[in-house]
Amino acid sequence: MLTIQKDERVWDRYCKAWGHALEMGLVSQFVRKLAYLDQYRDEEVLGAAVELGLDFAPHSFSILWKDERGRPYMNGGLIYQGPGSPVDGSFPSLTVSLDNSVGWFIHT
Repeated sequence: MLTIQKDERVWDRYCKAWGHALEMGLVSQFVRKLAYLDQYRDEEVLGAAVELGLDFAPHSFSILWKDERGRPYMNGGLIYQGPGSPVDGSFPSLTVSLDNSVGWFIHT
C-alpha cells in the first residue's frame, strides 16, 4: 500500500502538493501518479509497501519501496516539474528529463 512517512514535514509537503496540483489544474495527473505508485509494489509479497518521504525539490517526494519486513529494496522520487522547477538540471529540482510536460513524474 502507499503510505506517507510519519513526519510532520512530509504531511505538510503532501498537503502543499495537493494545493499546488489544484492551483495548476493537475489534480487528476497527481492522483494518477499516486494510484500508479500504490499499484507499483511487489504484489507477490504480502505487506510490501511504497512510502513517500521528503525530497529537497519543491512539491516533490522521495519514494521508498519496502518488503514485508519493512526493509527498503528500491528507491526513487515523485518529482514535480513545471514553472519554478525546470528539468534541465538546474536548481531547485536538479533533475533532468526528456519530457517537458508539467506535473509529477516517477524517477527511479
